[in-house]
Amino acid sequence: MAADLNPPEAFSLPKQPTNGTRDVPQLVPPSHFESPPVEDAWTQVRKLTRDVLDLRTENQQLRQARSAVIPAGEEIRARVDLHKSGNGETTRHLQGIIDKQINDIVHLKAELTALKAEHSREVQVLQLQVSAQDRQVEDAAVQARRRLEDAHRKHQDELHKIKVAHEEELRGAMSSLSGLQKQLEESRTDYEQRLAELEDQIYRSALEKEELQEKVRTTSDELQSSRSLVSQLKAHLKQMETDRQAAEQWKLERGERLKRIKDLEQQVENLQSTEQLLNMRLTSFTDILSIQEADITKSKSDGSDMNKRMNSLLTRWREKVYALMVQLMSQEIVHKKDIANYKQKIADLEDQLNSSTSHSEVLSHMLADRTAELEMEKTRVKTLQAEVTSAQDTAVSLQDKMDAQLAANGQLCDLTKRTFEAFAAQEDKLQAGGSKLTSFSQRLNFAVGRLDMLQGLFARREAMWRMKLEESTNQIKEEEDQPEKEHDGMLPSQLHEELDRVRRERDQLAAQMREDSQLLDQRMAANKHKFEGQLKDQQETIVQLHKLMEEKSQKCQSLGAQLSQLEDNIQEANHTIDGLKTELAKQQIEAEKAVEDRGREVQTGMVDQLAEMEKRMNDARREHTKAVVQLRQAERQTSREKERGQQQLQLQEQHYQRQLHKLQEQLREVDRDRNMVMATLRQEGLIGQYKQHRAAAAKAVSNTQPQGSELTTGSGTADKQQPIEPLSSVVEDLRSLTATVLGDEGDTDSSED
Repeated sequence: MAADLNPPEAFSLPKQPTNGTRDVPQLVPPSHFESPPVEDAWTQVRKLTRDVLDLRTENQQLRQARSAVIPAGEEIRARVDLHKSGNGETTRHLQGIIDKQINDIVHLKAELTALKAEHSREVQVLQLQVSAQDRQVEDAAVQARRRLEDAHRKHQDELHKIKVAHEEELRGAMSSLSGLQKQLEESRTDYEQRLAELEDQIYRSALEKEELQEKVRTTSDELQSSRSLVSQLKAHLKQMETDRQAAEQWKLERGERLKRIKDLEQQVENLQSTEQLLNMRLTSFTDILSIQEADITKSKSDGSDMNKRMNSLLTRWREKVYALMVQLMSQEIVHKKDIANYKQKIADLEDQLNSSTSHSEVLSHMLADRTAELEMEKTRVKTLQAEVTSAQDTAVSLQDKMDAQLAANGQLCDLTKRTFEAFAAQEDKLQAGGSKLTSFSQRLNFAVGRLDMLQGLFARREAMWRMKLEESTNQIKEEEDQPEKEHDGMLPSQLHEELDRVRRERDQLAAQMREDSQLLDQRMAANKHKFEGQLKDQQETIVQLHKLMEEKSQKCQSLGAQLSQLEDNIQEANHTIDGLKTELAKQQIEAEKAVEDRGREVQTGMVDQLAEMEKRMNDARREHTKAVVQLRQAERQTSREKERGQQQLQLQEQHYQRQLHKLQEQLREVDRDRNMVMATLRQEGLIGQYKQHRAAAAKAVSNTQPQGSELTTGSGTADKQQPIEPLSSVVEDLRSLTATVLGDEGDTDSSED
């Protein structure tokens, strides 16, 4: 069993550095810091708490198992003594292992305390660095905000100045535009007035033109109807001529056809005769041939048959003759039928000829009638042409009269305009007088109200004076016996005098107000009468002018109804209107060009200003963005530094946890080795031998105190004391280690709380 154990060199510790620092292999390599952990601090805290809880449970388990694993000191000494007496080499080997483990535990404790102290120092340093960086970031953020506020304030001031300048320029441009628009509106109103006048003239001339066009339309309709009649007559005459030519041609064709029919009838008769003859010849030839054939065939037979053949030949000849006779009769019947058909056709053609001749006679009579109507229409057209020429002459004379009437109408329009202007002036005067009357009536109402108020005040004052007079009379009656108050007897007389004086003033004021009101009423009545008379005169003149205008318009309409050449004047007016429209369009174009040029100038100026403003805005935005970028960079830098500090803290915590885990593993290995040593002692029976051979030693040990278990007894030798002291020190070291672990767990719990 001892051969399977690890050698002592496996449990040896590396050399510790002299300056108290950790060994180099235990340091974290730089590549470990290149990949930052992704875990959060809270997750790490949860893991640490979980690990601490696991350690607590393990410590509790160790406490519970220590009573079973670690025996009492006396039993250990007895076992060790027994083991030494039995096997000294194994005990020395175990003693060396235990010493090494004790040294390892001591070194681990020292490293743990050093690591904790260094971890706390590094945490404090990192916290100080993070707080300093936070202060720097806050200072930089405050400075950046101040710079940004200053830039924003400057930008707002510049923007306000630019807005003010822009508004002033806009006002100037708007004023110039309003002036140009006023000029354009004035020119438009002038042109619109002129156009309205021209449109009125055009409307009147259009009405006259429509009336004249209606007359011309009626005459043209009549002419068109006459022309249509003439065209119809011409067409009828042409048709009659064509019918006559067709009749003549039909007559010629009829004669030719009759001749041809006669020739054909003769040819038919000749052909029929030749046919009959040819048929007779054909039949005779066929009969002869048949007879000859029969003779040729019968000549070969016997002579006894000659009589029979002669009889048969005669019968055949008779049959053939009968057939020929029947054929001739049938041909004669067919010929008779053909002749009857030809005669019927000839009769039909004669009837058609008679009907066509009668129709041609009717057409000739109709042609004579149409020629008479045509001559009548020609005479009517001549009369209409004479009437048209006379109407044209009258139209020319009416045009001259129309021109004179138009001139008179223009003069009349000027007169009406002047009268209308005078009427407008009179109306303005009347309105001014009415406004004055309203102001006078208001003043009069105000004066009447003041009079009523004064009357009320005077009545009140009089009532007060009466009350005072009654009181004074009562006092006088009550105080007649008192001589010291005789000077008060004058009070009623003074009051009466004052009352009379006030009444006189009131009456004077009332009389003056009545006189003023009467004068105002008289003036108002006179002015009203005067203005009403003027208004009536103006209305009468207006009515007369309207009547004159109506009469003139009626005359113009009656004269214009007969005009036929007003189209030339209308065309001239249209030309003038077109010229005026072109002039108006030119002026409008010029005005629009001027407005557009001015607007372009203003727009270019505004565009330049806007470009400058945009440049300034862009500069301000750049500064703002720079400040924001700097601020963000500072924030990012601080966040990076924080993350780096957190990462360093996490890495250090992980490193410490790994160290702690290593120490715990080493503790577990020490416990495992100790358990293995005890198990080997039990397996080899050293403990039983020790009990059998060292009962006296056990009694001596049991008599000693438990506190002196760590010291040597008087009966023990020097070589026995050497293994007892390391075991007791191991037990004490284990107790102190568990105490420190529990203390560290309590510290971690308090820090977490």
